[in-house]
Amino acid sequence: MTGSTGSVSFVGSSRALRSMRALQAMRAIRAGRSRARSAAPWLAAAMLVASCLAAAATGARANAGGAASPAIGAASPAAGAASRFAPVPGPFAVEAMNLDWFDQDRKRQVPARVYFPRHEPGPFPVVVFSAGLGAGRNTLEFLGRHLASHGYVSVHVQHLGGDDQLAKGGGNARQAMREAARDPQAGLTRLLDLVFALDQVGALAASSPVLRGRIDLGAVAVGGNNLGAWTALAAAGLAMVGKDGEESSLPDPRVKAALLLFPPPAAAQGGRMRFEHVKVPCLHVVGAPAGGQQGEPQAAARRVAFDRIAGADQVLVRVIAAAGASVPGRDPAMQDHLKAISTAFLDAWLRHDAAAKSWLAGGGLAAYLGNGFQVETRSK
Repeated sequence: MTGSTGSVSFVGSSRALRSMRALQAMRAIRAGRSRARSAAPWLAAAMLVASCLAAAATGARANAGGAASPAIGAASPAAGAASRFAPVPGPFAVEAMNLDWFDQDRKRQVPARVYFPRHEPGPFPVVVFSAGLGAGRNTLEFLGRHLASHGYVSVHVQHLGGDDQLAKGGGNARQAMREAARDPQAGLTRLLDLVFALDQVGALAASSPVLRGRIDLGAVAVGGNNLGAWTALAAAGLAMVGKDGEESSLPDPRVKAALLLFPPPAAAQGGRMRFEHVKVPCLHVVGAPAGGQQGEPQAAARRVAFDRIAGADQVLVRVIAAAGASVPGRDPAMQDHLKAISTAFLDAWLRHDAAAKSWLAGGGLAAYLGNGFQVETRSK
């Protein structure tokens, strides 16, 4: 791995390749799959995630196909959409639980926190979030609770080694995060954590005492904040072209949509990214450059995924107010915006709700956000 603080590259070792081939073979045998995937797609996707690690480390302290699920909300799409997507709790009481999963293949703990409706039978759509660099499983709790109150299961994954323990360890926390970003296994590990969590969601639906039969495995989304947004997009199919010109990707067929919240700019690696394999709708919420200067070179890098994904419907929300407004952990107003935007987006593409799609693309979202934001949508 080489590079300065602003540029990180990933170099896969032969040992990593061997371990990944063994891991994939074991999982294929255990799941009874007809074919085993090679390690190359995992490593290429990890290269993508690692390319954004240093940018995430710089800002991490500020950011402390199946049947549709039944739609929930007003019966009149035209009259009720605006009130449905107000940032107020939904009709369901919310319960939360911490889970300490253990991936036997990698001998690795994967902590998670799950928010879900307390009593209702479901089944409910599910979204699995990847935490940003320097964050833990309690990150985005405001969003997890809100989504659960509206009839979703929200799973928040913590990535040990790049989590909130870096900031709690004392000393120079930012330097510790930069060192974690330079770990050549970091991008690969994050991606495997997320896919492992998707596996565990299936296990919860099959055998959990509190969630058995209550999760709609045909309505699964991934999401992430900060670096977690790139991890989520890698699971949705984002590819990387290696130095030898070979392109690899691993779109997970379980993923039906992606929420990408404030991803770090990816200018340094933008030319090596390939978005053709991303075939699911994505919500992109991107922050303003420092000082709010939209002509600043990183402005285009912040929206590169929206501009280059052509295989599915896309929604872009750009923060054009002060950059500090894009810190969801510190700004109650931004938290409310994310509640409304995320609920409408998930209703649109996990519940196939026509009113939600119309609100997002037909001016309702832009009117709700008002000054300080710009909304763009693109249909396939």
